[in-house]
Amino acid sequence: MLLIVDGPNGSGKSTLCRRIAKMTGAVVLKKNAPTAETPPALVDYTADLAYYGHGNLEHVICDRWHLSERIYHGLDRPNEPPRMAKVESRAIEHYLRRLGALVVLVTAPPEV
Repeated sequence: MLLIVDGPNGSGKSTLCRRIAKMTGAVVLKKNAPTAETPPALVDYTADLAYYGHGNLEHVICDRWHLSERIYHGLDRPNEPPRMAKVESRAIEHYLRRLGALVVLVTAPPEV
């Protein structure tokens, strides 16, 4: 099982990921805000999944993955250029589809 959980800050993504991981024994991968040392987006969002499906990682939950990078970038870092081009986003989507990823978008009330 490869699960991508994404949504706005405070929507309960990490809580959901921890609970599912506890029930399934999944490994949780979490992305934080990129720094100067963070590799390019295409590498950053695919390298961690290189061993998924090859017997090493049976269940993986990705907490805040590439979707946040594309959707929320302007809100979190309005003065910085996007780190991910549309072509990189599409390549990551294709890669995740090939792996059979299930995407869960968590929402929150506007006040959150």
